[in-house]
Amino acid sequence: ASCEASTSGTSSWQGHLLQAWRNASKKASQVRAGDVLSRDGRLLKVTKFTAEHGRARAAGFISLELVDMRAGPDAGGRTALKLKPDEVVGLADLEARELQVLYVEGSVVHLMDSASFEQVEVPAPVFGPPGKWLLPDVMVEVKFLGEEPVTGLLPPKVSVKVVEARPAVAREDGSTNRHVVVECGANVLCPGHIDKGDVIVINTAEGTYVSKA
Repeated sequence: ASCEASTSGTSSWQGHLLQAWRNASKKASQVRAGDVLSRDGRLLKVTKFTAEHGRARAAGFISLELVDMRAGPDAGGRTALKLKPDEVVGLADLEARELQVLYVEGSVVHLMDSASFEQVEVPAPVFGPPGKWLLPDVMVEVKFLGEEPVTGLLPPKVSVKVVEARPAVAREDGSTNRHVVVECGANVLCPGHIDKGDVIVINTAEGTYVSKA
């Protein structure tokens, strides 16, 4: 099973809007992974943000890894930018909606607008690697360009149940850890006291153990 939720009838894509960006902009230092930049007539989704500190009196810079939303990562659409921290970049005209995960079927996430009860389908790749933590009832934010979903964000943390716990391994400092398998099939390294049946909190961005729920 995957830790990953067909529209019933036609979808109007007109659900509850969390926020709308209209000709918005940000300083480069405020950009984060998941943002979609409008630059030179292209839509560039930020996949990685790194703040590089300058040496001595030299100013630092912001390094961005991006994917051209129309070209795609497998068609030469990957690119990179280095910007000054205070350099202003334009954001795409996006609308964000808060949606609830129903279930994941193959590469499609089935979601519901909890305000209108409208059901929508979103391609799982929109969520990137954190998409493996798309469990039923998790609330996510999906940003749309018109009717096209371009990026999806999970909450920083989710709780998952441990379904298999492998033998604990002693470390040099006297502590123990073990690999466990959680309900979505993902493997997570945990402290040795975590056992089958426990519910643990996961950092969705890193896919790492945070605490016992």
